[in-house]
Amino acid sequence: VKRDLLEDITAQLSLGERTSAEELRTVLSTFSKTLLFLDGYKQGNQIFDETLGKFLSERGSCRVVVTSCLGDCPTLRGTLGEEAVLKLQMQSAKY
Repeated sequence: VKRDLLEDITAQLSLGERTSAEELRTVLSTFSKTLLFLDGYKQGNQIFDETLGKFLSERGSCRVVVTSCLGDCPTLRGTLGEEAVLKLQMQSAKY
């Protein structure tokens, strides 16, 4: 299922019909410091990528932590900015 950023947050938090995407956007925009976790991000959902970019550009400042991103993800790098991306990689232990 291809969802935008706010639909995905609403679904993952099980907000359902209690909170609309617009209400969620208002709440997230109210606070000056926001930390957004993207766990298991996969490039290719154009709708999600576009709404993520729009959300971040409207915010002015927002910290984003991406975990389990497969591959290089140039779309995400373009959205966040090349200088804003720090890639951490765990080396697998050799026994």
